[in-house]
Amino acid sequence: IEVLDLFLNTPARLNFMRSDKTEEAAIIEAFRSLALANPATAMSLDLDGRNRFDFRAGAEAERVLAVMGEEFAANSIEQVIEHEGIRVAGHLGLATYHHRDSTRMLFLVNGRVIRDKQLLGALRAGYRDVMFHDRYPVAVLRIDIDPADVDVNVHPAKREVRFRSPQTVNSAVIACARAAIERMGQSVSALPAQAALDAMRRTHAASRPYSGGGGFSLPKSFPSHRQPVPADIQRRLFAAPEAREPAGEYATSGLDLGRPLAQIHRCYILAETDDGVILVDQHAAHERINFEAMKEQLEKGALRTQLLLHPADWQVSAHEAAWLHDHADELSAFGVELDAAGDELFRIRSLPAQLAGEPPVAVVAELVDACMQHGAATEGRGRVLERWLGNRACKGSIKSGHTLSHDAQVALLRTMETTPNIAQCNHGRPTYVRLSLNDLDRLFGRKE
Repeated sequence: IEVLDLFLNTPARLNFMRSDKTEEAAIIEAFRSLALANPATAMSLDLDGRNRFDFRAGAEAERVLAVMGEEFAANSIEQVIEHEGIRVAGHLGLATYHHRDSTRMLFLVNGRVIRDKQLLGALRAGYRDVMFHDRYPVAVLRIDIDPADVDVNVHPAKREVRFRSPQTVNSAVIACARAAIERMGQSVSALPAQAALDAMRRTHAASRPYSGGGGFSLPKSFPSHRQPVPADIQRRLFAAPEAREPAGEYATSGLDLGRPLAQIHRCYILAETDDGVILVDQHAAHERINFEAMKEQLEKGALRTQLLLHPADWQVSAHEAAWLHDHADELSAFGVELDAAGDELFRIRSLPAQLAGEPPVAVVAELVDACMQHGAATEGRGRVLERWLGNRACKGSIKSGHTLSHDAQVALLRTMETTPNIAQCNHGRPTYVRLSLNDLDRLFGRKE
């Protein structure tokens, strides 16, 4: 296809064109859509004499990864499911590999790239527990459905469709995303580790005291106010390799977070594995642990509760009071028991055991707010979990600045190894960064 003199006979239309860069971006988007939809066709794009894309004919997976790029290929998995006669197949990015907007969420329905707000919402719902609300997944999903169940003639450019049963299609997309996330399990994107290495290299390049004469310069003085390194940390940091505990004694699952060596700035845990080092964000990790534990208990209908020694009085608004008088019993599923002590006064008698140390009024107020928005019945609990448990698990977790003993560090790492979705906290931040020996060798110039 070659396009020349497009506005020769319609010069007035030229006035409606936007900047060259904007129009070029639109051309690239259209080309990428065609390329995704037709993997068996070789396709090349030249713009102003410069080759932008050159895709060879091949398998669907090869084309998806060629269009989306090497970074996506390294941070995504392939997933296929069948749901009520609908087949959903695609490549879904890791939860810690996300984007600032929805432009990298791509859908093909029966071979045609479409843009559908409901499908975008369904995919985001699938990632709800593992991604912060203002970030978006990166994915390419192909939906194959009976043509009789989809109307493709609702948009002039056929970029939108109408499904006979949109809820079924949404459920299929959500199921595909959750199946993929389940398989991702404890994998973390390579991007945080690469960002850490890049930051280290920049710092090293800016501050290395190398002198041009083949030696290196030492600073004229050293600060004398540093605290001495505790003896147990010295032993773990500087013990001979054979004196350290073998990693196998700690590994209890497919994920091995190694042996803790030290706590850094009372915020991060440095651990050693057989093939490198791990940096753990103690707050983010404990946040995910708390969230998953409470979610599991709630889903099983066995959320552990604790009676308050002194019930807490809660004065509510008229709007909240009206809701509570009708729905207070529904809060028991969340481990909360309260009684009406007046028209707008309620008495809190129990909380979930894991949140027993939190302020009762704040805990229950957040729960009621979430339930009023999303419903306390079974169908609304997923959203309540995301909003309420996400916030509460965060506030009830180990804080940055909290000193952890060596045994507490070991316990945290071992619990992380058996916790679902541990690679990211409830807000989508990575809980740990892994640096291999190869990464460290390249950082220090031992390898190219």
